[in-house]
Amino acid sequence: MATELPESGEGKGDNMSEAIVLSGGGGFAAYEVGVMKGLFEKQPAFRPAIYTGASAGSYNAALMVSHDRLGPKAAVEHLEQIWMEKIAANPRTLENGVFRLRGDFPRYLDAVFSPHPSVEPFIEMADDASFFAQDFLNRATHALFSKASLQRRAFELVDLTAFFSAEPMRNLVRNTIDFAKIRASSAQISIAVTDWLNGEVKTFGADKLTDAFGPLAIAASSAIPGIFPPVECEGCHYADGGVLVNTPLSPAIRMGANVLHAIYLSPDPSDVPLPGTQNTVATLERLLIIGISGRITTDIDNLRRINKTIESGGSTIYEPLTVHRYRPLRSLGGVLGLLDFRQGRIGTLIERGYRDALEHDCVANRCVLAEGAARTATVRS
Repeated sequence: MATELPESGEGKGDNMSEAIVLSGGGGFAAYEVGVMKGLFEKQPAFRPAIYTGASAGSYNAALMVSHDRLGPKAAVEHLEQIWMEKIAANPRTLENGVFRLRGDFPRYLDAVFSPHPSVEPFIEMADDASFFAQDFLNRATHALFSKASLQRRAFELVDLTAFFSAEPMRNLVRNTIDFAKIRASSAQISIAVTDWLNGEVKTFGADKLTDAFGPLAIAASSAIPGIFPPVECEGCHYADGGVLVNTPLSPAIRMGANVLHAIYLSPDPSDVPLPGTQNTVATLERLLIIGISGRITTDIDNLRRINKTIESGGSTIYEPLTVHRYRPLRSLGGVLGLLDFRQGRIGTLIERGYRDALEHDCVANRCVLAEGAARTATVRS
């Protein structure tokens, strides 16, 4: 997605307006919590005016804005607690706060032989059986009357999203985010989703995040294609915001940010060695890294060119932008790590983000520094 200049009049002025830009990446988004924790510790007076998020970053952004009145340091401490206690998998039951596997027979067997039996797994088992029966019936009926080739109809009977229930994520959003506080907050917010029909990016601000629509918007932005189905909202179908705009810089710029702290979860491809032997999983992982890094690199390069044009006197309408880049210098894990919510793993990612923020170097991370910002980069980052 090309980075755009702010609309006329936006982003111009004497006051510095700072934004936190949070990208998508499933369980890897715990890294963002650590980075923000480190940022607010290094800069106690830093109070972002804008948060933007896509995919898992949309949840982090919404939680931060809903607790903005507490101050960013207290808000991120609360976010860390939620990740560790509500999102991370319970070490005993292995249940996490994002998804549940349907037809998890080992879990049902554990419930049968557990010294402390619970009726809940058996209710889920009945619900899953009913869901699979209805889902197969719908697909079989569609295949029967479809005019597609027999091979195509056979493939259409298979859908991995049927095995993943996103109900835990919906419950998490309802129980941890107060959308009334988001609408009342002085901090601005933008949540990015992908219009699954038209293939376009759509963004929702605080005014759109009502108690009814808000949870659906975050669930939609976090709906990883192929794992979770698109979410229907007001007659439209929306999916993962990270499909088209993994790191939503443009919305922050349009809302007037002139200093952006972009936290993204994919390393530079050159920092990730090629596998010793070629395989399908490694190929998919490489495609993911190259795709995400390519988009953010293009946006960053565009901003550098915009700054050079402005600073050379090519524009007097806009002011130069500063973008501080926070990213892991090596891979956080393969594609399977997107769904890895083990508590130890979450804790490690938060700590890694925290350390990376404390040790952040604008030169090493190739941050975009507006004229004059370079002189204070060492202090501010």
